Amino acid sequence: MDAGSYAIVSALIAGSVRALMLWRASVAVNVVNVVVLSALAEGRGESLREMLRGSGSAPYLDVAAAVGHAALDVRAGANTEKTIREHLQRAARVAVSAASRRLLRHAWLDAVSLTAIVFAGLNAVMNAGASGVESVGLVAATLLWLANVRGARSIGTQVYSGATALVSSLLESLDQRRGLTVDPKESVAP
Repeated sequence: MDAGSYAIVSALIAGSVRALMLWRASVAVNVVNVVVLSALAEGRGESLREMLRGSGSAPYLDVAAAVGHAALDVRAGANTEKTIREHLQRAARVAVSAASRRLLRHAWLDAVSLTAIVFAGLNAVMNAGASGVESVGLVAATLLWLANVRGARSIGTQVYSGATALVSSLLESLDQRRGLTVDPKESVAP
């Protein structure tokens, strides 16, 4: 085995580890949102963070827990709709930022993989070609790197859109609850 072969093996290992990390970070955002809304509606919001933590290590679970706890804080106080919206959106922005940092924590594996791919490609060019096995390995490592980059971007988009949908659903449920409660001034017949 020459240096190009070692580079290909290194790229495949780094890419595979990153793929596993991304697989662990993916979650069905809609399902998590339903769980959060159900837990809050049933009065089990205090145990929300522990329940979501027990479900896995996806960054969106922390985002959903943070937004859920922000909703509990809002319910405890008498706030206007504008302050409720701002409070929930602020909590979502902070949690999405933290989730993005968690996603980027292992991005160095993508850099290692890309560096090894470039090195193996340059090695193949300089040595007037690569064997069939090296060529297949180089293509596989390149496709794995590309899939990892797209996967990380997709998870980041899901985290953002899921947080936005959760905040919107919470605001809608608060509006519905306000509509169901009858104001004594409005219930008096003329």
